[in-house]
Amino acid sequence: MTSRREWFHHYEHVSGGSVYSCNDHALEIVGVGTIKLKMYDGTIKIVRDVRHVKGLKKNLLSYGLLDNNTSKIETRKGIMKVFCRVFVVIKGEKIEANLYMLKGETLLETEASVVSCSSYSAMLWHQKLGHMSEQGMKVLVEQKLLPGLTKVMYNSQEISKLDPKSRKCKFLGKEDDDSAKKSETTQIHVKKESEQGDSSVAEPAHDEQEPENSEAPITRQSDRRNGDDQVERYCARLVVKGYAKKRLTKSLYDLKQAPRCWYKRFDSFIVCRGYNRLNADLCDYFKRSADNDFVILLLYVDDILVAGPNKDHIEELKAQLPREFEMKDLGSANKILGMQIHRDRSNKKIWLSQKNYLKKILSRFNMQDCKSISTPLPINFKLSSSMSRSEEEMMEMSRVPYALAVGSLMFAMICTRPDITQAVGVQIYVFKVTGGAVSWVSKLQSVVATSTTEAEYVAATQASKEAIWLKMLLEEPEHNQERSTLISLPGVDPLVACQRRKQHEGGWFGYFSYDTVRYVEKKKLPFSKAPHDDRNLPDIHLGLYNDVVKAYVIHWVRLDRHPSVEKAYNEGVKHLEKLVARLQGDDLPKLSPGSIDLHTHGFGPSLMKSNMEREEYKKAVLKAKGHILAGDILRIVLSQRFERRTFADLFEIYRALRVVNPSPYMAYLQSRGGILVASSPEILTRIKKNKIVNRPLAGTARRGKTLAEDDIAEKKLLSDEKERAEHIMLVDLARNDMGKVSKYGSVKVEKLMTVERYSHVMHISSTVTGELQDHLTSWDALRAALPWGNVSGAPKVKAMELIDELEVSRRGPYSGGFGGISFDGDMDIALALRTMVLTTGTRYDTMYSYKDADRHRREWVVYLQAGAGIVTDSDPNAEHCECEIKAASFGRSIDLAESAFVNK
Repeated sequence: MTSRREWFHHYEHVSGGSVYSCNDHALEIVGVGTIKLKMYDGTIKIVRDVRHVKGLKKNLLSYGLLDNNTSKIETRKGIMKVFCRVFVVIKGEKIEANLYMLKGETLLETEASVVSCSSYSAMLWHQKLGHMSEQGMKVLVEQKLLPGLTKVMYNSQEISKLDPKSRKCKFLGKEDDDSAKKSETTQIHVKKESEQGDSSVAEPAHDEQEPENSEAPITRQSDRRNGDDQVERYCARLVVKGYAKKRLTKSLYDLKQAPRCWYKRFDSFIVCRGYNRLNADLCDYFKRSADNDFVILLLYVDDILVAGPNKDHIEELKAQLPREFEMKDLGSANKILGMQIHRDRSNKKIWLSQKNYLKKILSRFNMQDCKSISTPLPINFKLSSSMSRSEEEMMEMSRVPYALAVGSLMFAMICTRPDITQAVGVQIYVFKVTGGAVSWVSKLQSVVATSTTEAEYVAATQASKEAIWLKMLLEEPEHNQERSTLISLPGVDPLVACQRRKQHEGGWFGYFSYDTVRYVEKKKLPFSKAPHDDRNLPDIHLGLYNDVVKAYVIHWVRLDRHPSVEKAYNEGVKHLEKLVARLQGDDLPKLSPGSIDLHTHGFGPSLMKSNMEREEYKKAVLKAKGHILAGDILRIVLSQRFERRTFADLFEIYRALRVVNPSPYMAYLQSRGGILVASSPEILTRIKKNKIVNRPLAGTARRGKTLAEDDIAEKKLLSDEKERAEHIMLVDLARNDMGKVSKYGSVKVEKLMTVERYSHVMHISSTVTGELQDHLTSWDALRAALPWGNVSGAPKVKAMELIDELEVSRRGPYSGGFGGISFDGDMDIALALRTMVLTTGTRYDTMYSYKDADRHRREWVVYLQAGAGIVTDSDPNAEHCECEIKAASFGRSIDLAESAFVNK
């Protein structure tokens, strides 16, 4: 209740009712309405049902009504807080007579009532329209909303764009005598002047102050002459006598004089004491007395921070400063820019903290008793601009100081809590000196990056700028850095990533079966003469992939376990190189020999069931040797297909195969009618920037149980004439295939007969390269390479004709290729040497999905195919055993899948 009628925004007259004071005097209630209060935090509150009581000396707010309409009222240490939910809506401070004074002010009604009348019509128009513009007035006149308004012609004195910039005048002369008469004019242009050397007199001050009046200076005319020393134009700056200029007695940051003058005075004082100003930071001063004796002074407006190893020199400087300036010694620095400084002198550590600042933030927003959770907003809640449509909701949300809360959190984010904002494009870097952080940044990048690599490059650029500045800052105090600054980036170095060629950028990915060659050699290898296709698998299965997901190789390094950051970085790089080498297969790891049993009797169900009986395969070997002796061919590869029944899914088998038989090329491909799991150490064809690479891999020996046995087996393999002859023949086949599509003279053998060790066996390997002709593409190179001579024979076409006669069923994906051809034309196809195929139906059915399958396991038939190279001295029994060993080696993954996933 109040007696102030002018406070009411909405008012209704009432009759009846009274309020009794302490002396039983009745005060009449004459009206009821609403008033607006501007609170301590700038928010506006509306108080309804306020009684207008005549004769009331104090404005009263009922404690009982507040208790009924709010959720909580709290009084502590002379402060009363009224809460609505979790927000403070009213705050009061205790005064004399046990009353609480409301912290805020009452907003007076500024709008004129339409029904009221005023004798002063101009003020009424001003209250209705405010500062109406000329354009708005024209709109009201055009709509005939201002009847009776008198039209007056008005000529603006301002110069428009098309008006001349100067006006002609006559020069009457000039007089230096003070007794000269002053001219009078009605058109005077007053120009604000500022003192020379003080650029801050017009700057706003933090505290309101009364300006003092000063007499305007006597004006004088100035002339301008041209190149002929003739007067070209005269400009007069006139100031009307009686006009006063305003000069501030106090400037920014409560300084007694302008900041520029204050800084000049302090700079001259401190330089005279032997201090040098740093060019990297003009507010830093440095003075060196000896090698390890120096003083650093940092000036921040009117705050000074002094540091140095010699306390006596610091005390000497502290004694000199009060002689020139009004100083207050605050002692040891415990707080800077809102951050507390904590020292642990026993362990020689120092760190910064914003614990008290964050507590104040929580207390300010009444969240000091809240529980800490990872997500402060429920997942099902969404923020939308269409919410709070009613006036009550809008008024309630206006009380929430979002901007204030965000600003407080941003200050915490910049200083000590960079992890509270982890959005895309955040620029974060930390610089350390002797293990301690000295400079750090966490903020949004000023540019939009199109990729993670580009974002890291932008962050590295900004960090490099900071490194250059820090280096300059340290060089002036003679702390020269001998080594270059090491900038460590998370994940892959963006500078290296920009230069490194991407492995696969999207495009076609799938497999090409052995029978793909029939589309090229239609006359010699027609489908009509091909073996029976009992599985009905696609000859070519490719998928067009627009999206490619890649993973960075990341290794975390513990800095506290290394003597320096540089050594920790080098150790981490070595570990990353090992990981990348294991993933890419460039430098294969040497596994401990004999760790995996290769004998077929150690596996589950027998692999003896094949599409060719043992004797049938022997007869095929003998027929092939007959063709070799007759001179039809030099070598041929005969394969057979084994079956294995299992309740393990093929993806589980693929996961196990990565453990049992890791290879540079591994794939799990799902197509209509079948699923392919392939593992291969051999390249069929690779093209990068028009460079063709083939790697013949022939000559096989089993791994030994020890490294010594491996060395013996390697020497024996390289000295075997049969293996060497077979490998040389494959190198010639690779050179012939590559010569069909390569430029003349570009085919080279870069590596010849080197031994590569894998998990179960070791192979003799060579590398043949060439340059693709300009008018050809990757598809032409693949057409020339399929099928690889290592799985067909020599000559290739004749050997494939004999394979159609001697083998009983089509090979399918085995001895074909799997891999991808990217959009930029690069290709990487591996030889489908060790394959497992699981048929799911016909090639026209829908794609098999484990999500739609029955949760009960079903029995699958897995086909494992392997072959052996036949030459003149081949033993049929040995070649059959070689097929079994090859199939059993990667069939071991089925046992592992069953033990890990099925029989768990």
